[in-house]
Amino acid sequence: MDSPHQSKRSKRPNFSVEFKRQSLIGTAKLNGIEPQAYLRYVLARIADHAINRIDELAPWVVAAQLRTTA
Repeated sequence: MDSPHQSKRSKRPNFSVEFKRQSLIGTAKLNGIEPQAYLRYVLARIADHAINRIDELAPWVVAAQLRTTA
């Protein structure tokens, strides 16, 4: 029996999260880089990166650098 405090929304799969995950993987692959390497690269830099320059961390911008370090 379901808990009265559990919302109906929590029973549904979260397609938004899955879509974002697949989008990240697909975009990295389309740019010729390994998704896990791209994610490591971004996570290592994002905390100290200026928000107005976030586009510098896009896969198509860092692809050449990641391919040369691989």
